[in-house]
Amino acid sequence: MRLENGILIIDENLTDENIDEFMASLSQEGIERVEIQNPDISAGIIQALWCSGKKIDVEDKFLSKFFDNVKTQ
Repeated sequence: MRLENGILIIDENLTDENIDEFMASLSQEGIERVEIQNPDISAGIIQALWCSGKKIDVEDKFLSKFFDNVKTQ
């Protein structure tokens, strides 16, 4: 996981054991968007992303369907 120009890039496996570190990274000021390059992420990470209100870009076609169907109002 890394930060580049206001984009949090998930490029590694993230499990529920990583949730505290992930939440700390996600809540940093200046993070406008999250890019998921590695689709091997836990349900807890997905839930945190849904609740974040951030724009999510997903490369994986299967995982992108979950984010396309859950829109924040």
